[in-house]
Amino acid sequence: DALSRDALAGTLRARRDGSLDRVPGGPSFLAWASALEEIRSAAVLDAARAQWTAQLAVLAPGALFHGASPGAVADEVRSEVTLDPTTSGAIVDGAHGAYRTKRGDALVLALARALATELPHAAAVPIELESYGRAVDELPDPARRFDAARAVGWFSTTYPGVVPAWAARSDELGEAIKATKEALRAAPDGGQSFALLGLDVPRREVLLNDLGPQAGDPMQPAPELGPLRSDAGGRAYALEVNVWIEDGLVRARLSYALPAVDPDAGARIACAFADELRAFAEHCAGGPDGGATPSDFPLAGLDQAQLDRLADQLGEG
Repeated sequence: DALSRDALAGTLRARRDGSLDRVPGGPSFLAWASALEEIRSAAVLDAARAQWTAQLAVLAPGALFHGASPGAVADEVRSEVTLDPTTSGAIVDGAHGAYRTKRGDALVLALARALATELPHAAAVPIELESYGRAVDELPDPARRFDAARAVGWFSTTYPGVVPAWAARSDELGEAIKATKEALRAAPDGGQSFALLGLDVPRREVLLNDLGPQAGDPMQPAPELGPLRSDAGGRAYALEVNVWIEDGLVRARLSYALPAVDPDAGARIACAFADELRAFAEHCAGGPDGGATPSDFPLAGLDQAQLDRLADQLGEG
């Protein structure tokens, strides 16, 4: 994966400089696989399995694109958006003090609201989230002790995030932000345990991949390597959204194809996605802090209404 380049770069430089014998070796991918197998066969993930099963129960197959085929790679259409410097800075880190959010919260909510505008009858907005899969601190031992930052391999994993339909359509953006944040924080083990348990979504429709800071287009291979996928292959998702930060700007590429997504509809979703990110940034910059949510105080056992009342009482005092 992309993070493997950092681990390889030092080794390659050392080989060039003739100092390879002084470079400590990184942990093996086999050791990582063994650690995951040990966790998967233990009872430590039973609670996570129950949580994921309950979440999957609310997902209806074909909820967004009516179960239509994602189409062929050869028929893929792409729409690209680039946010302005002010909005990009807010989405990267400047806007998140208002609700104690993260960049991923803004991306998920903006995409959900863009999809809800185009597909108003969906009961919920399921978005499969892809991550680098190296957040070992979210997993129990022995995986927690694994030095994933220095390992070379493909660690990427996916897990479902579900935005409540009302949050995707609500005019109360602040409440929608809180609901989306809480829905994402409810993912067991930060999403790491979903694939580990051998679970899968009923139907893959939308994928969101936040690639973080990049020196260039991360989806553009070197010319000598050829295309990433064969045109003869089929697409895995009806809509794929890859987001990255380049030169301080948030960039996004949405890819889709018939019969699931009409090209005009795909272009509208891309424009709406950018509009919703701008709305998120403006909302968070335009007033006082939006307030905390229950996940900010996991040991308190308070729901949102109780937390809001406590905040009001403290404010009055």
